[in-house]
Amino acid sequence: MDCGVIFIRTVKPMLVGLVLFSVVIAAGYLILRYAVTINLSKPHFLQRATIFVRVVSVCLVLCLAGAVIGAILDVADDSGWIPHDKDVPVSVDTRNWIPEEVKMCASAKTSDKKELAALVCYDTDNDSDSGQSHVLKVKFWGSIQADKDKLWRCTRGQDFLTCKLQWAAHPK
Repeated sequence: MDCGVIFIRTVKPMLVGLVLFSVVIAAGYLILRYAVTINLSKPHFLQRATIFVRVVSVCLVLCLAGAVIGAILDVADDSGWIPHDKDVPVSVDTRNWIPEEVKMCASAKTSDKKELAALVCYDTDNDSDSGQSHVLKVKFWGSIQADKDKLWRCTRGQDFLTCKLQWAAHPK
């Protein structure tokens, strides 16, 4: 599992928690801010309430910024802007795949919706795979979650494959 996936999987739940936390305290915050604004409380309480309102304001802005950054990272990952390196079983005839040649490969949706487990690459001449499976280092440009059937455009390098997401089926 690469750093991009670890970052997205650990930060995303934290961001959801922060957003929920901010929603829960928002009502109390708004009431307190109103009280501070129109000076409804006693002077000794007003000073502490003003500091509290400022601290909570900063926290709410940070929560909102975190949610926006999380959403941007999620969209960037789905759009193929974040690379993922992974060793994957690839069903392909490597003898007929010269370096820098492009082949179309497919990954299947899995029931557990974790990371994709394998790639099947097709020969463009006869639309069939060779059935030979090799574990290869693959750099994926696109989400490697196995939540959808996906079509990849893969280029063979000297020691690895580079695959760019071309199409993903809508989950049912």
